[in-house]
Amino acid sequence: MIVEAESAACCAPDDTALEVAAQMARVHSPLVAVVEKDEPGVRLLGVITASSHLLDAASPLAPPEA
Repeated sequence: MIVEAESAACCAPDDTALEVAAQMARVHSPLVAVVEKDEPGVRLLGVITASSHLLDAASPLAPPEA
């Protein structure tokens, strides 16, 4: 199945954890595709899933890492 990048939850390789978590919340998805846009189209680099590590990193109340 081919999905247009504009209709799927996508982020760029240099997006922050907070930006990824916000994208997940916006589209109500526990999965965000990491894509790179180039001349022929969009290339899938990988995926980020919702996990306690992502949520901890994105939370403004998260304790600092030791």
